[in-house]
Amino acid sequence: MRILMFNMLLLFSNLFTIMHALGQCLPDQKSVLLQIRTEITYNSSESTKLVLWDEGADCCRWPGLSCNAAGYITTLDLSDDYSIRGGFNVSLLYKLPSLSVIMLDWVKFSAPFPDFFTDFTNLTVLSLSYCNFSGTVPHKLFQVPTLQTIDLSSNGMLGGSLPDFPENGSLKSLTLRGTMFSGNLPESIGNLRLLSHIDLTDCYFSGPIPASIIKLSKLVELSLSGNSFSGPIPASLFFLPSLQTLSLDENKFSGHMNELRNVTSPLESLDLTDNNLEGTIPSFFFRLQNLTSLYLSSHKFFGQMIDLQNVTSPLQYLDLSSNDFEGTIHPFLFQLQNLTMLDLSSNKFNGIVHLTNFKSQYIDTLDFSNNNLVIETTISTSELHLLPQFGVLNLDSCNLQKIPYFLKSQSKLRGLDLSKNTISGEIPNWIWGIGNGQLSYLNLSHNRLTHMKEPMEYASLQSGPGVDHTALYVNSSFLFLFD
Repeated sequence: MRILMFNMLLLFSNLFTIMHALGQCLPDQKSVLLQIRTEITYNSSESTKLVLWDEGADCCRWPGLSCNAAGYITTLDLSDDYSIRGGFNVSLLYKLPSLSVIMLDWVKFSAPFPDFFTDFTNLTVLSLSYCNFSGTVPHKLFQVPTLQTIDLSSNGMLGGSLPDFPENGSLKSLTLRGTMFSGNLPESIGNLRLLSHIDLTDCYFSGPIPASIIKLSKLVELSLSGNSFSGPIPASLFFLPSLQTLSLDENKFSGHMNELRNVTSPLESLDLTDNNLEGTIPSFFFRLQNLTSLYLSSHKFFGQMIDLQNVTSPLQYLDLSSNDFEGTIHPFLFQLQNLTMLDLSSNKFNGIVHLTNFKSQYIDTLDFSNNNLVIETTISTSELHLLPQFGVLNLDSCNLQKIPYFLKSQSKLRGLDLSKNTISGEIPNWIWGIGNGQLSYLNLSHNRLTHMKEPMEYASLQSGPGVDHTALYVNSSFLFLFD
């Protein structure tokens, strides 16, 4: 009998061990999870995770969770359950000590940032964006040796600074976008050799980009937009072998951009908008074989466009607005076959522009406003097939004397600005049919227009109080329709 009892106990012990080896949830772990669910405010009809937490089932199998062999919760992911309206007592997480992945984006804690995240010895992912955390993030968090991903973005009242990073850190992704983090980017950032993404957009960082950035050979994205970084833009950035996205717009970078040779950067997007750069644009920008987006607006760049003969480029989006460029528009720009957006507004370009010279068949946005250009508007019927279709066409202050008749063939136009020209006479009634009746913005103000030709059918054009998305501006003499 004793032998039978011993064998039964041994059997139950083995079954218990096997169940835990399969990740059977421990009762105390389930209790904590159920308490978390009780405290969270969520819409059960929209929930994709919490509503499926069946109390009678193994919690290791609940959506958004996983366990280790001992039955301890290792992953808590509520990040894409958009039914959640309110948070829970964040200290409950401390009762789940084996957590390695914590993803609670959009859970509204509305509480000070806790210190205990540094106590999770296996923590690899900490994603807490849009959580309404406040206070200061401890330096130790960024020094957790196992941590690979930190996302604290869009916690507007959360601040802190970056510490000295240890050698050979595990961090691969650092996202602090939309927080109150400040201070310098430390030289020790170069110790994080595995970093692939850095996003510090819209914070309060300042100072130069450290020279050690060149050590980040795996870096794919560097987004520092909307800070107060200053000094020259390091040439080393263009030699990072993996960098595809570089966003340095709305900072205080200054100086000249030097010409560089033998640049083989895989850059696809470069945004330097709204800094204090000056001089001429280096030609290597246009020689980058993967660059599709280049934004250089609001600087002190001047002079004529550099010689770009025999250069091919995959550029789709190019913004050179609000600089001091002069001379004629370089033929290179017309040869860009993938061109989708071109903004040359507010410069000193001059000369005659033939829109039929563009090789791209569809240009979503073309802006030549506020230059000294003359737009050739006489396009014969046989040449109309050479003219791209436009989505938005801005030609204000372009020395137009009449409304271009070629606009009648623009079937995709949704926005048109012909203001501040010397257009006189009547407004043709065919203008209301531009874009197959989908034209939602038309600005003819500050011209010499006298009247509208009957009948007037405004299609989707609207103006007046309460209109948010569509507008019509003509002349101050025409009722509420005109400015």
